[in-house]
Amino acid sequence: MDFDFLAKIIRTRKYDVEGAIKAYEKYYNHISRNLRRVEGIRPSHYVAAFESRAIVYLKNKVNGTKILLISVENWDTSVVSIRDLEDAGLLMCEEIFTDAEIQPYGGIVIFDLAGLGFCHMKQLTVAELKYFITMGLVS
Repeated sequence: MDFDFLAKIIRTRKYDVEGAIKAYEKYYNHISRNLRRVEGIRPSHYVAAFESRAIVYLKNKVNGTKILLISVENWDTSVVSIRDLEDAGLLMCEEIFTDAEIQPYGGIVIFDLAGLGFCHMKQLTVAELKYFITMGLVS
């Protein structure tokens, strides 16, 4: 852990020390429970997820807030697994988390469920759903 990491935590909570400590505890506990999953995450592992356009940043920010769009319609489950989609999303959220210009404004994640089908739903195992919800609560 270094100064930059701690600065990120405190800035994301708008310099509220108690809120920052709680956020850090949630983050640390989540990463500790999922260490094997998050250890090897690299952008180069998720090229298909990024190229699919199932997960993208919108070009325009709203009042400085970066917007991440997850579009189910663009998600081809035969090419990109739900785990790859989640991990690519985690990388993109980490980018928001580490960008000092965006931190004070935060980020918004929009789920566009148009095109949601059975092929998507059968990828949502209980374990994947639990991981996904936990990531949302930790962020």
